[in-house]
Amino acid sequence: MEQGEKTTNNPPTETVALSSPEADVKEGDVKVASPYRRWNEIRSATRALPVEILSTIFQLVCTSFPSFLCSGDFHRETSLELNTSYISALTLSAVSHWWREVAISTPKMWQTLNIRVENDQSERAELWANQLRLCIERSHSAMDLVLDFGSIAEIGSALRDMPHPRDTGIFLDQLEWLVFVEYPGAFKNLSLLGLDELRWSQLSFLLEPLSHLEELRVDCSWVYYLRASLEISNLRDVLSPRLTTLDLSSCPYDLSVELLLHCPNLTRCRSIISIQPHEESTWTYPIDHDHVLPRLEWLHWSAIKNRNTLRFATTSAPSLRYLKWAHHMPSPDDALVSGIDTAFIQFLSTATQLEELDIAIKNRYVALPARTLAFLPRIVDAAPVNVQKLTLHVTRRQLVTTPSPFITPLMGRHSAQSSSLTIPLPTLKALSLVLDEPGPMDRPSVQREDWIATNLITFLRQRWQLGLVHEFRLSFNFTCKKWDDKVYEGFRELIREGLRLEIDINDASVQWLQM
Repeated sequence: MEQGEKTTNNPPTETVALSSPEADVKEGDVKVASPYRRWNEIRSATRALPVEILSTIFQLVCTSFPSFLCSGDFHRETSLELNTSYISALTLSAVSHWWREVAISTPKMWQTLNIRVENDQSERAELWANQLRLCIERSHSAMDLVLDFGSIAEIGSALRDMPHPRDTGIFLDQLEWLVFVEYPGAFKNLSLLGLDELRWSQLSFLLEPLSHLEELRVDCSWVYYLRASLEISNLRDVLSPRLTTLDLSSCPYDLSVELLLHCPNLTRCRSIISIQPHEESTWTYPIDHDHVLPRLEWLHWSAIKNRNTLRFATTSAPSLRYLKWAHHMPSPDDALVSGIDTAFIQFLSTATQLEELDIAIKNRYVALPARTLAFLPRIVDAAPVNVQKLTLHVTRRQLVTTPSPFITPLMGRHSAQSSSLTIPLPTLKALSLVLDEPGPMDRPSVQREDWIATNLITFLRQRWQLGLVHEFRLSFNFTCKKWDDKVYEGFRELIREGLRLEIDINDASVQWLQM
């Protein structure tokens, strides 16, 4: 790096001579002179840029995906070995002394680092530790750090030989020492992937000193349960005042519920692939009072058959704008499932600002059309009237069922008390059907069923005639074989009448709509 700076800041003397107007350049030296001239021109142009512009360019080059994307899902790195943000920052700072000064004075370039924790490579561990120190220094202690324990989750780490100063029975490696002991206030966003059994049991103790932690992501590659309610209570008490973003995967369901309900500053939360606790370790929650989640705007939740799900009945989310809910329940053949259904309906009705709703109704093994047909009307009736986008997860069996368990609940209905037509979700502007089951060539597909499209045409025409919709987007992630010509004509007729209609199949707009 130092040699590179010497080269870029002190170009060969020939460069100066060749770029001077008085230089006597022979015709045979033109080919040699041209590269130097181009280098001087480029160097002068970049040097002329104001610091603010150059710093902004550097930040754009070094921008990595955040743990959470505003488009509606968390981002998970495909390779923790590729620290593109960090490598780009090092590369830019090595170009010249001027660029190095700008890079070092731009903290956002150094705020993201992904590290795979190794077992027996002490030299590599020391390298990662040095890189982490460098990033902490230059980021001004606002780090977004990913630690992946996946490679040591089963066997443990042989490099954990540093006793924790507050508990000498807990041993840390160099990286863990930097994170949990030396620089605990440096981390705003922390991701712990593939968390091993030892660290899982010590999680509340280790996280306690991280005073500036706002975003936490925990993914357990191996299933380890918190063995007592006291441990859940400790973790809740440590995290509840701090977190604004929480992402849990393969974690105990009772822990997920407890953290959601007791982190009042949460704005975004996801809990997926939840683990059903053993009966002897299930968290027995106290009698609940009403819970208000005043700042929660984004929620992705996988609900399972567990008594903790009943707690949503006394929970409200008045600021919620996006809700993705996977209702993994069997048919309501017992009081618990029926109570959970009602709890979700009550929770949904409190989300008065909701704009986007994503729903999957199925149990672990099969999604019965009758179950969807019975429960979805309750959902759309409880949903706030300002929902503009609805995503429904479907199965092949549901798609070939008549009446449609998805389109029928969205049609207008006459109430028993009045002859007037009630339209569910009257402000809806987009409907997406997502086939979760895999299909041939990794592209889900369904057999030709004209009635699928016919139901959609009826659905759109009803809303168009009532003046509820002037533009609408339909999208599917599966491919239907050729429909009957009358189906295509039905969609085109709506467009000729004035409806601004878009249809996307596999993220591509269809061409036949304008024919």
